[in-house]
Amino acid sequence: MTLWYRGQLVGGISRAALTALAVALLAALFCFVRLGAVPFDDPGEGMHAEIARELLGSSDPFRLTLNGVVYVDKPPLPYALQAAVFTIFGTSETAARAVSAGAAVAAVMATAWLGATLLGPGAGASSPRSRGGLRSCSSGSRTADDR
Repeated sequence: MTLWYRGQLVGGISRAALTALAVALLAALFCFVRLGAVPFDDPGEGMHAEIARELLGSSDPFRLTLNGVVYVDKPPLPYALQAAVFTIFGTSETAARAVSAGAAVAAVMATAWLGATLLGPGAGASSPRSRGGLRSCSSGSRTADDR
């Protein structure tokens, strides 16, 4: 038997946190399944992956380069995260897209938590859908048939 007291599960986990976790797991399913099924076709996608790949071989973690030319148009954090994922999983389309997919799941989770905290678990579960969070995860991803 589960005991709830003032919105808190006895043991410290709130309903809002459980709602956010459930919605995040659903969003992860949409965002991560078949993430690398399609090769890069957008020039920007390959360019950002190449910057992160070059950052792996660099001795300076803040000096971004693209084909050896200094690249100062964007902040280094996303590239450093992408390079860290490359270190763990190797360089691939899936690894290059994982940071963006993880950020999308985090945004959906934060939206669900905020909705559940302010308006209740039902609103928290539906808030990412109403704002297009889950839709953006699934519509932004392509399938191998979309080539």
